[in-house]
Amino acid sequence: MTALLPPSLPLQLEQAEQHGSTLTLTVCSTEKEKACPVCGHPSASVHSRYQRTLVDLPVQGLRLRFCLGVRRFYCRVRECVRQVFCERLDGLARSYARQTQRLAVCFELIAQALGGRAGARLAERLSLPASATLLLRRLRQFTLSPVASPRVVGIDDWAYKRGQKYGTILVDLEQHRVLDLLPDRTTETVAAWLKNQPSIEAISRDRAGAYADAARQGAPQAQQVADRWHLLQNLTEAIQRVVERHYSRLREVAQERTESAALEQPEPAQETTLAPSLSATEQRRRARQEQKQARCTEVLHLHAQGLPILAIARQLRMHRRLVRQYIRIGVLPRAHPSGRRRQLDSYANYLSQRWQEGCHNAAQLWRELRERGFSGSNTRVRQWIRQHHRPDRKGMAVPRTVTPLLPSSRQITWILLGGPRPTDEKTKAWIEEFRQRVPDISRATQLANQFMVLLRERRSNELLDWLAQAAQSPLASFAAGLRRDRAAVQAAFSSPWSQGQVEGQVNRLKLLKRQMYGRASFPLLRSRVLYASTPEPERASVAA
Repeated sequence: MTALLPPSLPLQLEQAEQHGSTLTLTVCSTEKEKACPVCGHPSASVHSRYQRTLVDLPVQGLRLRFCLGVRRFYCRVRECVRQVFCERLDGLARSYARQTQRLAVCFELIAQALGGRAGARLAERLSLPASATLLLRRLRQFTLSPVASPRVVGIDDWAYKRGQKYGTILVDLEQHRVLDLLPDRTTETVAAWLKNQPSIEAISRDRAGAYADAARQGAPQAQQVADRWHLLQNLTEAIQRVVERHYSRLREVAQERTESAALEQPEPAQETTLAPSLSATEQRRRARQEQKQARCTEVLHLHAQGLPILAIARQLRMHRRLVRQYIRIGVLPRAHPSGRRRQLDSYANYLSQRWQEGCHNAAQLWRELRERGFSGSNTRVRQWIRQHHRPDRKGMAVPRTVTPLLPSSRQITWILLGGPRPTDEKTKAWIEEFRQRVPDISRATQLANQFMVLLRERRSNELLDWLAQAAQSPLASFAAGLRRDRAAVQAAFSSPWSQGQVEGQVNRLKLLKRQMYGRASFPLLRSRVLYASTPEPERASVAA
């Protein structure tokens, strides 16, 4: 039994009793005298005794409990304000604690790793007497040792709930640890935090204007560094806006090439019949499209009259992001085909072949497609038949002009910027002719590739020349944004710092946030995030 006692403390075992699953050890101190906690003078005059119960780590599935005999001593120094004091066993338990210090450390570690309810379930399996409330209380009591003044800081936002509420994370890029979490991402909050850190020399951030203003106000001595990945992302978005603005030209190119290819293939003569009226679904879809087109035209008309975006959104009862999108593109955004339609289009050749062979039964065609891996419903096959082979009034099949399936504006942007080339030869030809017909696309692509080369090779001395060229091109808006943030952009060409570490810490934060199921408060989340990024030696010193 003596092996269960802490070896570093002068304790003597007097009695051991087991009641059910609890093992109780009665112990007392072997020291003859104790020092007064106020004056430090040792005393051996015992005033009285009392018992103190402490819960310790379990042993072989049994809960271990110490029944500790504690003595009170007289302080013989007349000038001391403490006439009677209790002996303290440092290293065993803190004052007024009901658990030993090593058990309290285990509670703290479980709470930081799993939180309240999940930690309580684990503690129950480990025979530890801990509830979710106890673990959360330990989590709130956790404090970190002071961190040395950071020199290089990364700033980014994180989402409580995406699109609605955001906070700010600050990372020490040299020590690879989270410095703090802020409850919002406003300029005032971030600037106030930066003012308390005068040692900051560099701040890595994305292109958010709020963080740029906060860095200028809170740390004017620090050099701001724009993240290179975010620069390329902004460039990609600028190219995509140019593609969306001229997307109708690509549709024209694809339609012309499709029709010319259809004319080159002779078809058997068919009886001319009147096409039937559209189905109810197609009529509703066309009505919605016409309504969207009318709203887009009205937005562009009001914008041409000088109305601001917010006023247009209120007048037409639209979201301001949609209004801004209509104004930026200048046309109605293209509706991307659904994944179900793309899935069935991969079986289009087989369906056309079976239809020409005389199989006009939609259920039979659907069963054959199921054998070939199609996971859609029978309704999708019927819709495909109505779209491509509409029966006329006499029951004859009239082939319908098929609109070519075009890649999205995002896919075209990636292709123009040197991404994976399309495997379809027709799509390659469409995009190449699209680039030749639209000078804005060709010019924007050329400038974008030049910018990527400059950034990759860190040729900051050529940035001003590139900005001058881009100012007279479709990328004028992107170039204007770089000019406003020119110091941070030029630092991105030469500085080794980036947002890579910050994005990794945000990913860890998301994991912890989802483990807490959204039921915990911000202080608990902040404590767990700071603990997770604290090095192991510092964790041990804090827990002790």
